[in-house]
Amino acid sequence: MSGSGLRVAQRLRAKVLREVPLWGLRAPARVGLEGGVPRLDCEDPRDHHRARGFVDAAAAMPALDMARRTWSGRLAELLGERTIDGARAPELDLFVRTLGFRREAERSYRKTPHRDALDAYAAGVNGWVDTSAWSADPFWGAQGSRPRLWAPADTLLLHAAPAQVDDADGLLLVDEDSKAQWPDPWDRRLRALWAVLGGRALRADGGLGGGAASWSPGPIAGRQTPTLHRIDVLPGGDNNRVQGVDGRIRRLHARRHDVTVRGADDLRPWIRASEQGAVISDLLQVAAGPLPPAGEAFLWSWPLRDDAVASPRSREPLQERAVPAPRADLPLTRLVPLQGGA
Repeated sequence: MSGSGLRVAQRLRAKVLREVPLWGLRAPARVGLEGGVPRLDCEDPRDHHRARGFVDAAAAMPALDMARRTWSGRLAELLGERTIDGARAPELDLFVRTLGFRREAERSYRKTPHRDALDAYAAGVNGWVDTSAWSADPFWGAQGSRPRLWAPADTLLLHAAPAQVDDADGLLLVDEDSKAQWPDPWDRRLRALWAVLGGRALRADGGLGGGAASWSPGPIAGRQTPTLHRIDVLPGGDNNRVQGVDGRIRRLHARRHDVTVRGADDLRPWIRASEQGAVISDLLQVAAGPLPPAGEAFLWSWPLRDDAVASPRSREPLQERAVPAPRADLPLTRLVPLQGGA
């Protein structure tokens, strides 16, 4: 029997026996959710993370997907111009992309010693997506969407990004030697966007960007207080050369992002960063022209601390849930290795 025929036969057998074939599984496993706690009975311990990814997706894929959109700066492609606690979804997306949570998660994935576990967990999530069980969930029909496939860096993103933002004390900014002279209206706007990210609309159980438990690969590094630095972007050419206080000219890392806004025109802003941090003043004017802005600009320096570990704070539940709450129970399901490849 050919490989494709073998896979078809196995899927038919699995349907009759109520089994779920899962690519990459080494041995059968029984998985479920009891009282919100994953139950994983794996014949091969190496299948643990793959099975956990499958259970987490089955329990809370809408919350996982919306959290990933939140911290990747991709809410507007689903929500359009919708306002979230006073901030328009496109504005929030630009802010999140400027802070670079997604970029940092992808960089962390390349360096982490947990790559094999992250790969297996992502394969488990995608194994559930491939079953098309999501098509019976009215959430996806109401959104006119479907869950995107999971990347290993997505797990790091959901683990670390929410823990870096907390609205308990508001946003504290240090103005470098009181010389940055950040414009007051935009200082307030920046604090407002930060409050939305840290607020319960995104972080609460069942909210847009939180409420779903997923496997955690390790502790989360804390951060220092953000500091604003004044810089001068030199005009001409690509407008990405910066002259520092030492007189040296350095280049910014610049990239044009494609921000999809549902029901409205897409955005193509410039988002730039240096070794010190993101060029936060690009938010002052949506830098969508052929060249990014030149002249006075401000860097947001937000380095990691070596002496602290951040942890997300619990939030009060939303009165009106944006996504379905994670399931508290799932019946036991028997996972079996998918024969003959993916």
